[in-house]
Amino acid sequence: MFKKRPLKIQVSGCSGVAIICFLALLIILLGVTIPFFSFLGLSTLLEKFNLINLDYYSHWYQNFLYFGWLLILILALVFIIDLLALFIMASFNLDYSPMINLLSTMLQFAISTIVYFLVYGSLFHRIDLTWLGASITMAILYLIISTFTTSSIAGPTPDED
Repeated sequence: MFKKRPLKIQVSGCSGVAIICFLALLIILLGVTIPFFSFLGLSTLLEKFNLINLDYYSHWYQNFLYFGWLLILILALVFIIDLLALFIMASFNLDYSPMINLLSTMLQFAISTIVYFLVYGSLFHRIDLTWLGASITMAILYLIISTFTTSSIAGPTPDED
């Protein structure tokens, strides 16, 4: 059924070496920056500029549960606000244009930052966050979530007409 054929990729010497060097550099760059820019790295960076003050527990599993629960609640807040925005855009029959998308994202960002600072700030006493720190954290979360979600208002496909 399947014939064994050798896989031939024709790339000249210089461009092949350049592609392999680029991929190796990309893997090394990701390996170095991911631990630095993870949430532990983000909290360290925010503490360096006095935008956050964290009071850690004595055991690692307590910290994991505390900050993990906070992260889950923040993501739930972002998803709920995004869902409400999609319902509002659908109920007003707004065209899904880049301008509407940008305005919706900025409004969602502002609402989630305010809710995060006012509600979650009072619930989680071990995290003392400034408005700028909350804005930076929510902006990074919105960037992460926007890469994993593809929610949009889609019109009918040509097959449905």
